[in-house]
Amino acid sequence: SQPIVAGNAVIAASRSGTLAALDINTGALLWKKKLFDGVSGVPSATPSMVAVASRDQHLRMFNVQDGSLKWSKLYKVPLMSGPTILDGAVYQHVPGVGLVKMQAAPQNSPGGVEEWAAAAVHGDVIGTVGNLLLAWAPSVKQLQTVSINTGSVDASVSAPSIKRLISKDGIVLL
Repeated sequence: SQPIVAGNAVIAASRSGTLAALDINTGALLWKKKLFDGVSGVPSATPSMVAVASRDQHLRMFNVQDGSLKWSKLYKVPLMSGPTILDGAVYQHVPGVGLVKMQAAPQNSPGGVEEWAAAAVHGDVIGTVGNLLLAWAPSVKQLQTVSINTGSVDASVSAPSIKRLISKDGIVLL
């Protein structure tokens, strides 16, 4: 997947399931992990944590500096898209479950802490609008606004003519 920057590291992930962190200044390998299956979508990161979804049915949170596993949540199905970290939460679309909100940094919870699951949300979080999440489902070309607190759908808009949707710095580009 596309490499991302997290703190002083560049995080690279492969479809074969390798996750690696390189020092941003020297290119030296900081750490490397081999997952059970390929990484889905692009990982998401803060300066200290990186969230990774995988076809091995796990959503994982790693420490950026040393690669230690902070928590891992196992689902019943392969994860097919990448997570999004926003304001202390990790959002992941889980096929057959909907959008799931996890605490990014729970205390003493190796399985993570799920705050809610929203079956009515069909896409991945691409940003926020005020106190609402903005979720885009490219397979059905639907844009949804979702409550950050409860996961309830505020509004849904069908957009069949949109070929690609990108959120950059809080602005949606069509």
